[in-house]
Amino acid sequence: MVEHSDIHPSDVEMLERLGAIVDVIDPVPMDVIQMGYAAFTFRDPYGELMDKVVLDEPEFAVRASAPTSHLHFFEFGEVAIDVEVTSRVAFCGLLGAVLDPAGLAGLRVTLETATASFTTEADATGRFMFDQVPCGLVRLHLERSAARLTTRWFEAG
Repeated sequence: MVEHSDIHPSDVEMLERLGAIVDVIDPVPMDVIQMGYAAFTFRDPYGELMDKVVLDEPEFAVRASAPTSHLHFFEFGEVAIDVEVTSRVAFCGLLGAVLDPAGLAGLRVTLETATASFTTEADATGRFMFDQVPCGLVRLHLERSAARLTTRWFEAG
């Protein structure tokens, strides 16, 4: 691999200009980018990737003047997950609700971190909770029989 310092400055400038031209003339199609994200986002070929719902303020504080709690929203078709993440120093808690018109019986929710995973079953109203979760990137997996949904990674804490 060539170090950046080993390349002549005029070559670096030329490569940057060529990259900018390619981005304008022949950009990578958005569906190819999305497929790439999906390939790296989860390893379950039978699962479906949920989209994060972006509001006017993508992550906003609730119930406090300091941003100690944030809300995250994900959707896939008619299925939706609302998650409140509450930070407590190095750990956080997640309180969530799943909305699924097809029903919630037997719905398992798994929270995955970089180093561990935790599984719980949603109650009859679709609510679930995880406590003492290490702060950092997390994602949620919903599973019921053969159907599996996965959120994108998001910041907890």
